[in-house]
Amino acid sequence: MVDSDDVEIQEVASGSFAHAEKPSASLPSESVVKFFVTKAARSYLMPWMVHRETSVTGSGFVIAGKLLMTNAHVVEDAMVVEVKKHDTPRKFRAQVVCIGHDVDLALVKVEEESFWTDPSPLSAVTWSHADAFAELYSEVRCVGFPTGGSTICVSKGVVSRVDAQVYVHPRRKGVTAGTLN
Repeated sequence: MVDSDDVEIQEVASGSFAHAEKPSASLPSESVVKFFVTKAARSYLMPWMVHRETSVTGSGFVIAGKLLMTNAHVVEDAMVVEVKKHDTPRKFRAQVVCIGHDVDLALVKVEEESFWTDPSPLSAVTWSHADAFAELYSEVRCVGFPTGGSTICVSKGVVSRVDAQVYVHPRRKGVTAGTLN
């Protein structure tokens, strides 16, 4: 995401505004990882039944405390979780620490120290201030591994709406607007 200090608003002809980017710091691609997950859902009514096994991939990133953050729907019902760093062929075994289905986020840890140090140390992403939101019409970037992709990609876009609503993943898990605090 582009920090608000990286975008300069300039007035142009006829009172409209344009955004001109200041030279920005490098994107956190070294902090982005790819998840490889083998999962199988269980039946709540018949817990001895296991649904068909599937394999999925997803993106995540390094946060403080030697943890990785990804979407809850990537690691839900996981039997095996592996993580691969950008430009490194080796996959590392990982464990889900906690899942927040209401916000579609999960924390994952990798115990093997070489994941964090070799060939170069992984650094946690830097968060902006809690009150520094991307403003309407500001340019943002998303770094990750797209579905079916094997290399890291950067997508660029513009914030066209700021909205709060219950996302599809929590809804699938039974969380509705009436069940939120």
